[in-house]
Amino acid sequence: RLRQQTAVAVLGRGALGGGEELGELARAACGAAAANLDADIVAVLERGRDGLVPSAGVGCPPESLARELAFTAPLTARALRRGEPLVITDVTADPEVRSSPLATGSVLIVPIWAGTRMAGVLMVVSRRRVAYSDDDVAFVRGLANVLALASERARVQAQLRLSVDELRKSAEDRSRLLAHIVQAQEEDRQRIADDIH
Repeated sequence: RLRQQTAVAVLGRGALGGGEELGELARAACGAAAANLDADIVAVLERGRDGLVPSAGVGCPPESLARELAFTAPLTARALRRGEPLVITDVTADPEVRSSPLATGSVLIVPIWAGTRMAGVLMVVSRRRVAYSDDDVAFVRGLANVLALASERARVQAQLRLSVDELRKSAEDRSRLLAHIVQAQEEDRQRIADDIH
């Protein structure tokens, strides 16, 4: 439990420091979960237009991650519907996945909430049957919360940069307009002075 709490704290410091990219942070979360839970595959699946897409993972090559986790699609959908962690100790006993040849062992799926929207899931897969404890679920939920906060921070920073860019452009436009007005006034003054002269 102490190792798990330390792993969440280290990941949280990385997220708060802002030095790590979101992808690096997601890979670090996957690595921490894999090391602390002795898992075979750990992945972050982000919600996209075409459903959930692997964005980071450990335990198998990135190009085969989606194929390896395909059997978990009904379980992931169930976790997303509930909005709560889902623990399946024996996936071969689950009626929605037992027909898949890749379905073996245990799965722990924790939704990643970014504000009020579900941004994706953090998934832990073990090829062996594992009885994940409440502490294990809390640990993965802590990692997911750090990822959610980092994702929200990245979104807010992007919005802030966009707002700063818009303000800078607006200030430049005002400056050009002011220069144009001053030049037009100067030309009018010069014309009036010439007419008077």
